Amino acid sequence: MRADTFTKQDTDIASEYNPFIPPQLDNPYPIYARARKEAPVFYNTMLDLWIVTSYDDISHILKNPAYFSSIHNFDPAYPLPPEVVEILKQGYSKIFTMVVSDPPEHTRLRKQLQSVFNEKKFATMELRIKEISNELVDKFWHDGQADLVTQYSKLLPLTVMFDLMGLPRTDMNIIKQTCDEISILLWGQSVSLENQIAYAHNIVALQHYLAAQVEERRAAPRDDMLSELANTCVEGQMPLTTSEIVNLVTTLLFASNGTITYWLSNALMLLNHPAELQILREDLSLVDKYIEETIRMEPPIQGLIRTAKQDVKIRGIEIPAGARFQVMIASANRDETHFPDPDRFDIHREKLAYKHLGFGQGIHRCIGSYLAKVQGRIAIQVLLQRLPNLRRKQNQLLEFEPNLIFRILKGLIVEW
Repeated sequence: MRADTFTKQDTDIASEYNPFIPPQLDNPYPIYARARKEAPVFYNTMLDLWIVTSYDDISHILKNPAYFSSIHNFDPAYPLPPEVVEILKQGYSKIFTMVVSDPPEHTRLRKQLQSVFNEKKFATMELRIKEISNELVDKFWHDGQADLVTQYSKLLPLTVMFDLMGLPRTDMNIIKQTCDEISILLWGQSVSLENQIAYAHNIVALQHYLAAQVEERRAAPRDDMLSELANTCVEGQMPLTTSEIVNLVTTLLFASNGTITYWLSNALMLLNHPAELQILREDLSLVDKYIEETIRMEPPIQGLIRTAKQDVKIRGIEIPAGARFQVMIASANRDETHFPDPDRFDIHREKLAYKHLGFGQGIHRCIGSYLAKVQGRIAIQVLLQRLPNLRRKQNQLLEFEPNLIFRILKGLIVEW
């Protein structure tokens, strides 16, 4: 079956699917559930994407890079205007490198990054993460309420990454703004040309800023991770170029400001499960299970992009080489065939860390997943210990930023 021979059900799902507007912007999970039953793979003309919603199909695609490429993983949702493309050419060829590459390039880059960005390194940061978490809570604990998105989850991960990299915190606000602009420029909606041009200039400025930081550390290494990246070469591998380091560091900064921040916000959003929250308050040793269940229920990444390297057939549908897929991680994590009663938050689910796809799967599984979970564990423990009566403000309307890739909570007001 080809795209032009859809059933009526397929056509209904395909025409209704629009992640940029309500109701899907506010709650995409009902249409994912419908798609899994009625049309697990469908083509959306607006996005020019094949949307894949079942766990097994998504797992197959993620684990088979020989057939499904990641090169277009972070392509813009819509083509960028020529003026914007020309500005971006003044920087480096890619905003991201490792996450938009296939083997052997991906293998080399990941090995180099893992040599300095690993669990051993993260273990040394736990005390610092706790200190930063407490510093942030100190700023609002006496107020009786706070926006946990803007005052906590948006600040903690990027601060941790700045300290790891050895970047001055005085530069954090402008870099945070630029990371936000990358997400809006590439996957947001209804962005004016004027803003797109401004965002492109800021992205190029960030790349040049990071290149200067790299060269400084090559000339005079410091005790930070950026110096290690600039001066370390894994045996048998070519050293990283300045361009590659800039793009790797941009990816890490973006992930800290984006992916980890969005997930932590979503994890805190699940404070609306008071029974489970009380269980956690009474036994903080369950925090790791809480974290895995929040990643399953509300992953920060809704879907990743893959491109068919050759003609493929999925569920009887013939899809040509060059076609792009969005594999909906958020749908896979609620697939009834793998997660019983998937819309129920259950802190006692077993072996989730090995099953949910919240951090991806295969060779592109998130390299910072361990650090993300360490930050999440500490951030939640600090909140519950410092604010024992923490609860969501009643009658609060939760709003989300329109975005093709991420689920981005705008704010979360809590009281205590």
